[in-house]
Amino acid sequence: MVYADYPAAWPGLLNSIGEGLDQARLDGALSMLRLIARKYEFKDDVDRLPLVQMVQATFPLLLPIFQSLLSSDSASLELAELLKLICKVYWSSTYMEIPELMTHPDAIRAWMSCFQTLIMRPLPLVRCASVWWGGRTWHDQMPSDPDSRDAWQWWKTKKWALHIAYRMFNRYEGAGYGTPDMCTEAGDVAFATVFRRDWALPLLRACLHELSGVAAGQYIAGRVCNMVLQYLTQALAFSHTWKELKVTLPSLLPSVIFPMLCFSESDAELWQENPHEYIRKIDNEDLTFSLETVVERFSDEMAPYALGLTTHLTQQFWRIVSEEDAAGAGEEEDDEGALAAYGLYPQLEELVFPVLHRYTSTDGQDVFEEIMQIITYLTFYGKAISPRMWSLYPRMLECLNEWAIDYFEEVLMPLDNYISQDTETFLNTRDPDLLALTNQTLEKVLAGDGYPVDQVVCAPRLMGVVLQTCRGRVDACVAPYLGLILRRLARGDADEDLHSALLVAAADALYYSPALALRALAAQPGALAALFGALGKAVAATRAGGRMAAFPSRRDKKLLALGLTAVLSTPEADTPPEIASAVGQLAAAVVRLLLAVKRQEEEAAGVGGAREREGEDAGAARASGDEADSEGADGDEANTDSDDDRVGRYGATRGDSDVSDSEEDWWSDGEAEVSSPVDAVDPFIYFGEVLGALGTSQPQRVAAIQATMDEGTRAAIQGMTAYAAQLQQEKLEAAAAAAAAH
Repeated sequence: MVYADYPAAWPGLLNSIGEGLDQARLDGALSMLRLIARKYEFKDDVDRLPLVQMVQATFPLLLPIFQSLLSSDSASLELAELLKLICKVYWSSTYMEIPELMTHPDAIRAWMSCFQTLIMRPLPLVRCASVWWGGRTWHDQMPSDPDSRDAWQWWKTKKWALHIAYRMFNRYEGAGYGTPDMCTEAGDVAFATVFRRDWALPLLRACLHELSGVAAGQYIAGRVCNMVLQYLTQALAFSHTWKELKVTLPSLLPSVIFPMLCFSESDAELWQENPHEYIRKIDNEDLTFSLETVVERFSDEMAPYALGLTTHLTQQFWRIVSEEDAAGAGEEEDDEGALAAYGLYPQLEELVFPVLHRYTSTDGQDVFEEIMQIITYLTFYGKAISPRMWSLYPRMLECLNEWAIDYFEEVLMPLDNYISQDTETFLNTRDPDLLALTNQTLEKVLAGDGYPVDQVVCAPRLMGVVLQTCRGRVDACVAPYLGLILRRLARGDADEDLHSALLVAAADALYYSPALALRALAAQPGALAALFGALGKAVAATRAGGRMAAFPSRRDKKLLALGLTAVLSTPEADTPPEIASAVGQLAAAVVRLLLAVKRQEEEAAGVGGAREREGEDAGAARASGDEADSEGADGDEANTDSDDDRVGRYGATRGDSDVSDSEEDWWSDGEAEVSSPVDAVDPFIYFGEVLGALGTSQPQRVAAIQATMDEGTRAAIQGMTAYAAQLQQEKLEAAAAAAAAH
């Protein structure tokens, strides 16, 4: 009734609640406050007025009650329930914005101090008796039954205090705000200023205090641990909180974090009795992400712990697998959850290779993405790729060919690592022939039917890896690759990403050897017209504002410019007539591509720093976010919606991140960037060198090129040539300075 009829039918309700807060009707008064707060939790502006009035009328009374309840040493469940209700009222009342009454420094200090006290409050482990609010005596303790512990009222109360602490830190220190001047409301600005200065660290210390009991063998509820770890993970991103964590991590990692990941006797018992419940409890994504964040960002500090962690996790993995094998095929329904619980990437090949070998097969369908990520790490960071790691290469291709096409994007990164990190083994191994196996997979995917287009796009990208890395050594691949590209283009796939990727792969072939590629195209009737027509149309296509419609990635534009510039460098005798008559259009296309690249570089220089900082914050902050209080079966669980999420990433990405043509497609590439020999080639310098060489050796050809251009294009080429000369001079000066320094 209160929820439905307030305030119209209950104009005097706030007065009644205020009286209840002063008397022995506290439970009912808090419950009504909670209902009102929930009703207006998500309202804005004028619709929020009843909530503002409620805060003004009751929070000055509520605060001393909160403080008085916290001063009691009672173990009563009723006390825990009252404290939890106050937390919920505060949560809902501050969800959309901080009410003005709560932005005063004294109010912030008083409320945050209460939440800090509640988080650090020691929980009753033995029977106790005390007299508290109202004069009654209560006897209680934490349940011994594991299933009842997490549902114990005191843990739920702590969880809500941590919800509030984390949301305040995430909103006013972390993702989405970062600095007070990024807040949108005046109250938020005032609150953020005080919170960042005075409370981010004390609440972090409260979280660390809560974890310290784990090292001493004390129990901590899963949801409480979850919230603590999320606060710690967010705190890794900021210098003042990281300084605090840095002191604690050496003891926290081996005594708290690692043991949580290890398989205990109680885990073994639960696994035997109830595998599904075991999976739910052990699959702690926040724990593994917190540890992963530490490993990635602070690898030097983590080195002493890597071997022990990897050993423990590998033993745990094999223990579960052996029990699954013993259980037989009838337990298939349990496999998926058990194997999916292992998303933390082991670091040492010696320990994990047996796992990798077994699960680069149909056995790995439930964990294939994780297996690919581990292989990506090992093939990128290892000093060399061992023969046994190379034995996984054909197994990965076999998986792609047979059942894992949906994972082509995940497989692409380790394949690239193998080819680029150990090119000699890739090209010289004959049993099996690794290049031939790769080409068979490319043909099957590009020429086949029924494959998902979002995965087919990885095939031309893999072509590019081969052509760029093995330039001058895989001549026999050029004609077949171009044939596959043209046949796929002829299908008229509507997917823009695939269309662009095919044209970029064709540009890779042109840059690899323009003469070889042009001969291969000339040998196929209509191939030259089809390919260059498609390239010209794609490069010329524009969208609003005159920006290029296709190829949002700066790297793709660069590769296209290199390929077309290589065609311009081809001796006139080796240039087919269809191309010789269109060299002016080719040069204009290169200029358009380079202008787009330069524009993106300038945009990146202007906003790249801010973007990088935001990316770091997002990577460190896997927010559980602001939790809307949707009541569950026990009336206590909150739904989680994320304020921010991690930037998409592969474990070991390489090369500079491309900045796309506009704000809308900053990260529209969709693929993790790779490095290859072409990354060292400056497209502006290359274009200038080609035009300079043509001016010396074939002046009549340069004159023919310029004759087909309008004045604007000729001026653009002159400007681009001057810019290339400037870059070349800067490059020479930098090299000279580096040499002098040594």
